[in-house]
Amino acid sequence: MKIFDMEHWQADDARRRHMARFGRRDTAPELALRRELHRRGRRFFVDREVSRRCRVRPDLVFPRTKVAVFVDGCFWHY
Repeated sequence: MKIFDMEHWQADDARRRHMARFGRRDTAPELALRRELHRRGRRFFVDREVSRRCRVRPDLVFPRTKVAVFVDGCFWHY
């Protein structure tokens, strides 16, 4: 198994264009989860930065309970 060093890895132009077509948020699984949570009276923030030190942004954030939810429901994450 070959492991790539992320600092030196670069996608070719075709792969970059292909991946750029997919949105970062509002995927079908994420929308379904948000609808159900909202229907149940849960309130949350969408795609909100939780820390300046962290590069990733959770899909849903519940600040009072300090819970961050990541919905990996796209094709690439199965």
